[in-house]
This record gives sequence, C-alpha cells and structure tokens, in this order.
Amino acid sequence: MNELLINNLILQGYTQEQIISIIKQPRPKPARKQKKIIRQIQEPTHEPTPPAPIVIEPTKKQLWRQYRQKAWQITNAQPLHLLENYEKRGFKNYHLDHILSIWNAFHLNLPPETVGHISNLRMIPHKDNTNKGRKSHFTDLFGNTIKKQP
Repeated sequence: MNELLINNLILQGYTQEQIISIIKQPRPKPARKQKKIIRQIQEPTHEPTPPAPIVIEPTKKQLWRQYRQKAWQITNAQPLHLLENYEKRGFKNYHLDHILSIWNAFHLNLPPETVGHISNLRMIPHKDNTNKGRKSHFTDLFGNTIKKQP
C-alpha cells in the first residue's frame, strides 16, 4: 500500500488494527472505460497544445495618439523656416497650422506623412489657429475657400 496513505491514516488518528483492515480490504477494479481514461492521463499520447497568443487590439484613442505623435514628428522634421511669417512664430503671435488638420487626416485614413508635409503647413495668427481648432481649411487653386470641415 502507498506509504503516503498509511502516514495520512496515522495522522488522522487511526489505530494500527484499523489501518491493517483498510489495507486488507479488496479494492474494486476499475471498469474498462476508467482504465482507458487513467492510461490517457498517465501517458499523454501527444504534445500539449501551446496556448494561443493573446492579441490586444489598440483602441481608437490609442491609434489617434500614435498617429498624432507620428504626424508631429514628420511636421517638425520639415524645413519650417521656409514658411512665410515663420520668424513671427510665438505663443501670442503666429502658430504653425496644418491646413488639412491632423484630426481630419486621421479620420480620412491618410498617412501621417501627408498631413505633416511642408505643403500642408502654414503660419497663421494665433487667434485664427485657436478658433480653427480641429477644422480643416480647403481652398481651390486660387485660394478661395471651398468648404469648411466641422
């Protein structure tokens, strides 16, 4: 009999006679199905399947933050000193403006390289830029406003 079982019986307070009678009791034989299950548990016939990797999709907010950060990296890498009124740039003077806003470009699924390109940048008075917010300013070839985005 299993030594561990005997030790457990002793710890539980069984007498020597009770332990001997328990050991001598005939144990029922398992049925065929039980034998098969026991064999399968004891001897695995195949490699265990590795757990599937957990894929966490980024949220819309996380994608927006990544996009905005990349767009600003590209914007800051442009030759901004070539923009008209660049020398007037300052907190209460002129601001750097994305003509097609980063927000609209993100929602149009445009690459950040498009919105951060020098051709999409201009310097405008700070009040105009603060009023503009996330809106985009679209013009025709002659500079006439075509449509304003909300």
